[in-house]
Amino acid sequence: MKNNISYSTGTLIEKLRKDSNLTLQKLAEALHVSKAAISQWESGSGIKTEMLYELSKFFNISVHELINGKLDNESNTDYWKRNYDLSNYEFDENISENNLDKLESYYKCIKQIKKEFYRLLPLWSENKLTESELEEFNFIKDNYFTFDDSYFAALKIGMGAFRFKSEKEEKDFVSEIYAKFQNKPEKELDWELSKLYGFKGDYKGDGVCKSRSTKALELYLSILPQVLKDALFMANLEIEEEVEQSNGLSAYKQKTKRPLTDDEIEQRLFLKIMINNGCHYMQKRKLHSYIDEENINMLEGTITECDLNANEHFENDGLFIDFGGHSRLDALQNWKFYSYEEYEKMIDKKETERLFNLLNYKNDNPLKYYEYITQ
Repeated sequence: MKNNISYSTGTLIEKLRKDSNLTLQKLAEALHVSKAAISQWESGSGIKTEMLYELSKFFNISVHELINGKLDNESNTDYWKRNYDLSNYEFDENISENNLDKLESYYKCIKQIKKEFYRLLPLWSENKLTESELEEFNFIKDNYFTFDDSYFAALKIGMGAFRFKSEKEEKDFVSEIYAKFQNKPEKELDWELSKLYGFKGDYKGDGVCKSRSTKALELYLSILPQVLKDALFMANLEIEEEVEQSNGLSAYKQKTKRPLTDDEIEQRLFLKIMINNGCHYMQKRKLHSYIDEENINMLEGTITECDLNANEHFENDGLFIDFGGHSRLDALQNWKFYSYEEYEKMIDKKETERLFNLLNYKNDNPLKYYEYITQ
């Protein structure tokens, strides 16, 4: 029987192996399993119950310690650093097919950090954490999360306002959000909570872009919040070109953006990966110099222009542009002022479906694509 062991159990197995100066292969040979199995255990999944006993005997620890993912003589600080310190997974070399396992481990650590933060957050806001849990929460919060004072002030005072808040005000605000959305679907609660805190960790988007690795892109998409995934997709549906211009006296070249044609879209494998990993085509909206209740709720329909010049310093090198999360596409830039339901309504489902079929079926399954376009 296989168990989906905890993330901390996986990191403990890795720690024990490295403390014993064992490679993956050496430990695999000692336990008569494959190297891939050890790698899977260290990622926190796929271990058979009997192998937990074999590991505990091999490393001379109790099964209880292994299952809990914490040694009896391990300090809380060491435990938190082992499980929530991204520097454990940092690597200086460029991302390539040879170190994708490092990138995957790095992203798994980010997922664990976020999971634990949002698990402890409501208890912190109600002052219900134990002393140990509070130390753990503060370690994660101080290192990786920033409260959005601007968003807090915008809701409490009004747009354009800003002031620092006390810890009590922050806790009360978190409690207020939980009270309002805790009985809503989980995706709505997650959406609202994600507005409160910014993640300070590096998603390594620029490195993934330069790697030209489609697998790295898949891993990158697995860690991105939905808004950033959609912004990334929208940015890559346009291309920058130099166009001849004339002012009557002389000719010059000017950079401009234009939408990709269907043929160009088909040629970009990364777009297929994006749409198959949950990216959406968003309806474009007119831009506003200010936000109020009236224009927040006013859907203007599709327009032809979309100012995406916020990332001109990124070059489209044939893989994709790292959009970096900054968008002047109104529905994306101002996402915090929309509910999850409102944001979903801004997805152009028809165009998303069309692009999905174009990228997946036109060449690979032309009959199915023909059936789609003629239905």
